[in-house]
Amino acid sequence: MALLWEVIITLVYWTILWPFENHPPGKKFEQFCRTSIEHLLPVIYLIVDYIFNRIYFEWHQIWVHMAVFVCYGAVNITVTFRSGVPVYPPMSYDSFLSWCIALSLIPFAFGVYAGLFYLTRWKFKKLKMETNNQDY
Repeated sequence: MALLWEVIITLVYWTILWPFENHPPGKKFEQFCRTSIEHLLPVIYLIVDYIFNRIYFEWHQIWVHMAVFVCYGAVNITVTFRSGVPVYPPMSYDSFLSWCIALSLIPFAFGVYAGLFYLTRWKFKKLKMETNNQDY
């Protein structure tokens, strides 16, 4: 679960949210280094853990993750409309583009999970980690 969400968070942060942040002139590299600690190191550690250990993704678990993702989106929309301040600047829900960005994250999250699922199947076959009693 941690790996899935960190991959999604990292990809969304660096592609959608980072460009919209207010970067002080001349401090962009410093801010990049500081932000990398929060939004880059955790996913690197989890990927290393995934590579060296028998962490697997089961297909039927995708529905729980998608339900959590949709609930988080609903909370995000509610907070944005109630407070009048977007939780994430590109997703202000006041334009067609902001709705497209927000709604495109649902199939994106599905795709990330599917990618990790198939990567896991490949890894288990390649490294001979399969067992007869395990359905992944």
